Amino acid sequence: MWPPKPPSPSEARQVTAWRLRPWQPADVPAVAALSRAVFDMPWSETHFAHEVAADDSRGWVAVAADTRGSGQVVGVVVLWVLPPEAEIATLAVHPAWQRQGIGRALLEHALAWACTRADARVVLLEVRADNQPALHLYRALGFVEVGRRRGYYTTRHGRVDALIMRRPCGPLWRPSP
Repeated sequence: MWPPKPPSPSEARQVTAWRLRPWQPADVPAVAALSRAVFDMPWSETHFAHEVAADDSRGWVAVAADTRGSGQVVGVVVLWVLPPEAEIATLAVHPAWQRQGIGRALLEHALAWACTRADARVVLLEVRADNQPALHLYRALGFVEVGRRRGYYTTRHGRVDALIMRRPCGPLWRPSP
């Protein structure tokens, strides 16, 4: 069912967990719907279909599972692998599921993969300058601002700068406990 929603108190006992897994072509419609729920200028289903098939792209989804074993996609991260760099192309968690550690888990998983399996020396990302929750997360994981694109994002309320952030791989990389 879309859009995903957090469980009501009576349903809370039925939601057992969420888990991360590599994305699959069958996830494209749910991931595109998630992107529409999160972003003013979302990626299209066609864009996600291209990414899931691309050799230089990796993606993982967060799936909220219930006691029946079914689940719904509530988060996604897409990583572009271009050694010696990698880039977080998109990271999204459905608004109803935010602040539960899903975004951090997706980002840490992508970072660990980029830094240990993709021969990346640095990971880059771009974020809206007014997205304080995302900036807090990125800074907590060692990203620092290295550039700014003025008026890059078009939003419902006007144009917003994009911040370009980077973090090194190597001995500085330590996933959180």
